Amino acid sequence: NYSGDDAGPAVNEAIAAAKTAAKPVILDFPKATYHFKDSSAIDAQYYISNTTTASETPGGWRKVGLLFKNISDLTIRGNDSTLMFHGVMTPIVFDHATNVNMKSINFDFKRPVMSEMTVAAVGSNYIEMNVHPDSLYKIVNNKLQWTGEVDNNGIPTDNWVARGYANTTQVQEFDPATNKTWRVSNPIASASSVQDMDNRKLRFTYSSAPNLTVGHTYQLRNDSRKEEGAFIYRSKDIMWTGVNFYAAPGLGIVGQYSENLTFDQLNFAPKSGGGRTNASMADFMQISGCKGQITVNNSNFFGAHDDPINVHGTHLQIVDKPAPNQIKVQFKHSQSWGFDAFAVNDSIDFINGSTLLSAGSAVVTGVTRVDDYNILLTLDQNVPSSVTANTYFVENATWNPNVTITGSTFESIATRGILVTTRGNVLIDHNTFNRTEMSAILIADDANSWYESGMVRNVTISNNTFNNTGNSVISIEPSAPSTNPDKTVHSNISISGNTFYKTGGTTSIYAGSINGFNFTNNTAQEGGLQINAQGSKNVKIAGNTFAQNGVTKEITLSNMYTNTDTIDASQSFTITRNNNYVPVVPGSNDIPQSQMTATATSQHSDNEASKALDGDSSSIWHTEWSPMANLPQSVTINLGGTYSIAQLRYLPRQDNSSNGVITGYTISTSTDGITFTNAVSGTWADDKTVKNASFPAVSAKYVKLTATSGHGGYASVAELNIERSTQ
Repeated sequence: NYSGDDAGPAVNEAIAAAKTAAKPVILDFPKATYHFKDSSAIDAQYYISNTTTASETPGGWRKVGLLFKNISDLTIRGNDSTLMFHGVMTPIVFDHATNVNMKSINFDFKRPVMSEMTVAAVGSNYIEMNVHPDSLYKIVNNKLQWTGEVDNNGIPTDNWVARGYANTTQVQEFDPATNKTWRVSNPIASASSVQDMDNRKLRFTYSSAPNLTVGHTYQLRNDSRKEEGAFIYRSKDIMWTGVNFYAAPGLGIVGQYSENLTFDQLNFAPKSGGGRTNASMADFMQISGCKGQITVNNSNFFGAHDDPINVHGTHLQIVDKPAPNQIKVQFKHSQSWGFDAFAVNDSIDFINGSTLLSAGSAVVTGVTRVDDYNILLTLDQNVPSSVTANTYFVENATWNPNVTITGSTFESIATRGILVTTRGNVLIDHNTFNRTEMSAILIADDANSWYESGMVRNVTISNNTFNNTGNSVISIEPSAPSTNPDKTVHSNISISGNTFYKTGGTTSIYAGSINGFNFTNNTAQEGGLQINAQGSKNVKIAGNTFAQNGVTKEITLSNMYTNTDTIDASQSFTITRNNNYVPVVPGSNDIPQSQMTATATSQHSDNEASKALDGDSSSIWHTEWSPMANLPQSVTINLGGTYSIAQLRYLPRQDNSSNGVITGYTISTSTDGITFTNAVSGTWADDKTVKNASFPAVSAKYVKLTATSGHGGYASVAELNIERSTQ
């Protein structure tokens, strides 16, 4: 029994002995409470995804309690022991570990980085809060300041001010009657004074007290994620069974570039009876750039300050092409940097940041770390000329796991339940989601925010219960989707056999940019259903039922073909179609767009003139709007040869906006691109139908379309085609 002592050195000696012992090895913890102090923690260098900036953790250095490095064939037998950590550190790291099973063990912190206090009374100009016994504090200059642990004389043993944990930057409110948690502003930030009334009760005085609810608990923390609950790095075949994680100092469990991780009967929640309402100041599980099989089974997730499970890769931006077969790529998010995102023989895809679509692939033959943010990749082939620096990103296509999440519960979550973006097979089955404030399940993919990568290819969401969750309960929402149903980001997503409860409201489902979306045999047990699909095709909505009469039953289909969806009429949905997709079909006399090029007098970033010749009605050329480029403005087409031409065909933008629909125009032609002769002028209707402009046959190599007037004072083009003269 190590109660009151520091077990860290002894346990790490046992870990060292286990490395060289005859395999398999059992590391046994006789049932007890084992204390680990950050003063004896191991200093270790780890660059961890989605955690801190370089200034917060220079060089990626962390303090690690138990370090399992270069170890294999090990069972950690906990016997329901508790590992109690003192100070702020990462309790456990698996680094290049193989075939390790951890069973029946509990992780906790004597002083979690999350502070909690509960509203005891509310007056006209004051509130009183009962502070949780684990949340240590002092009053400094008439303000509350959170502190780390103290010794028997009340002297702090951990300088929270210096380490960045003393200040409050994020707050959540917890309602014990419903177990619901949501994000709020700091209720004590505007207090003019604070008085310690003894017995851990504080009185905050205001000019006018905020409207708080007696009995609600406030969870208060800083943003710093310097240490995590657990880190699994470059490891394989790791299994946790019957593990309780009662508190984590940053992200909970981070799996990074590891293979085959299994979590069975994982309980990530505050300890029952301990009075806490929170177990992590960020995500519970962050699975970043892994492969093989990730399994979470029969587990419980309660009380996080961010998403319980987030599975993703990382987009790195191409910033240079120093050689035909080389690219320099760069981490773009300030909290994801430094880690070895690629290895020799990894396959990569070139991802267009504007569409999230792949423009080809290659195999890595060489990796050179330039610095903490930049990596030089040598490839097995030349980079396509269309893949340009600062526009394209790379995704590591090799490290995309299969994911199975079954029989688990998600509750008291102020954000989402599950985020998943991976090309592997995904099964989310027989889980319960209770009152998540945001989407219970989010399938995103982005190259402009967190840069979390992953187009999904086969996702099954089945037999789950969704109880009064927020936003779109299930949201498939890539951050930069095309509205072209022929150019979808995601594919093959099935939502079947689920039960939805929305008391007094309507469950919303959002499906964006999917080829193959099935929503079948689900039950709206309470409330109605509203399904919004956009830029998708091969959509099937059938066999869904409603337990209540008079509820909303709506389907909205936007930017989609009119003949590729199947909707069972017996479900009695009201169906609305917006902006039916118009495919671009070249005419027999059209000059091929592939040989033409375009320039413009004005263009907005990502809305270049080339978009008018790409055969995609969902992309557009648009004049600059910040600052606004006043009309007239023009787009000039180089036909790629000299032709006798007699007609221009203009397709306006086909999305939800009408800005830039050209209503007044002049068409002029040229043989040298310098001297232009007017061919025709006129007006077009301010709508989205195809427009034609005919003129006497003329020999030309260049055609200029000048917009003299347009909707909103702008000009835009989805597609331009030039027809040869038939005479």
